[in-house]
This record gives sequence, C-alpha cells and structure tokens, in this order.
Amino acid sequence: MLAKLKSMFCKNNKELEYIWHATGHCFDKFDDEKVGSSTIKYGWGIYFSYTRKGALEQNRNAKYLYRIPNKALSNNVFLHYSKQLVEQDEIIKKLARKWYGNKTFSKDNFYRAGQGFYNDIFESERQNVTDPNGCAAKYLRKNGISGGIIDGEASSRIIVLYDTSLWSHAECIKIEDADT
Repeated sequence: MLAKLKSMFCKNNKELEYIWHATGHCFDKFDDEKVGSSTIKYGWGIYFSYTRKGALEQNRNAKYLYRIPNKALSNNVFLHYSKQLVEQDEIIKKLARKWYGNKTFSKDNFYRAGQGFYNDIFESERQNVTDPNGCAAKYLRKNGISGGIIDGEASSRIIVLYDTSLWSHAECIKIEDADT
C-alpha cells in the first residue's frame, strides 16, 4: 500500500523504494523512550520521509540516514491523516465504527479525517493512563495500525511509525557514504 502511494508521486526513482529517517546517532534497536524527544507534531512515533532529501531537511545536523525498504511495510496498515475515515483501510474503518459507534459512523454527514481520529483517541486515552506519551499511537498499534501517513509537498511527506519493531528493517548509512 505504501509503495503504491509513493509511486503515484514520483516514477522511476530508486530512492522511493525506501522511507528515510535522519539522526545524529547510529544504533541497531530503537529505544521507545527516545520517541518524542525532538518532535511529536503528528503524534508519537518514529518520523520518516518519503525522500532522503526530506529526511535531511527534518534534521540538518544528522550524521546518519536510516532507510527501510517499502516492501518491509507492504503488509502493514497506515492511518492516512488527511483522508476521511470512510476512505481508509477496512481495519481502520472497523476500529472507527467501534470507537464512534456504528450509528454515528454510518451517518451521511459523519466527516472525520484520520488526524481527527488520532486526536480523539489521544484525548480519551490520555485520561485513562498514567503516562500519556504515545497513548493514541499505542492504542492504534494494539489494534493493528502500524503508523500514519501525512501528505505534503514531495520532500515533506511524512510516515510516522507507531510500531517501533519495524525499526528492525532499518539500514544505517553514514551520510558521507550516502553522498558518494
């Protein structure tokens, strides 16, 4: 699903076979405690860009690039922040029906995009947990949703991975090596 979305924007670009994350550190396992230590504009998770350039723009002091092949994500479900819930994957629609109630979800005038759904979950869940950091993302992950997709300009399209175990597919590239 993710690869199909990316192919709509740019054709014949090997770079688009991956999603990209820039950081100042090289590591093998992602520490969930580090999530949210720099930005959480679109919620808790590991932020990736569709392009190498986009990742570097998000972290200008980066020394390392990480890339995850799209094929490693192909069987995962992603919440599209700008799409209406009725246009989302069936797993997301099923969860939204459960969340809002089937009667509300089925109304013709029910309009709620993925970002609003995420925010509604956050507002409710944060009151039920001792540590609200990541509560909405963890709730979505527990219900089979691996991350979110935020559309923007080509270099600013973002993928937020709620499922940090997907980091196991990441390959670390030192930026000097990536430039050659």
